[in-house]
Amino acid sequence: MISKTAYLFSGGGFVLASDAKEFAEKMRHTSMNKEKNLAEFMDAVAHRCHLDNASFIRTDNYDAFLEDLIDHEFVIAITLD
Repeated sequence: MISKTAYLFSGGGFVLASDAKEFAEKMRHTSMNKEKNLAEFMDAVAHRCHLDNASFIRTDNYDAFLEDLIDHEFVIAITLD
C-alpha cells in the first residue's frame, strides 16, 4: 500500500499525495491559476511566495519545491497511516 500525506495550505485547503510530483500536480489542479504546464505553475507559485514574504522557493525539482514550501510554512505535511 502506498502511503499518502495530507498537505495543508496556509491559505486553506489541502491535497493528498504520495510524492512531491503528485503534490505539485494536485496543487496545480486545485489552483485558480492554470499555467500552461507544471514547471510554469511552480515558477508562478514561487514568485507569489517571494512577493508574500521574500521567501525563495526552488523550482528545479519537485522535492525541492515541496521542501521549500514546507520550510517557509506555506504548506504543512501530515503523514497518514
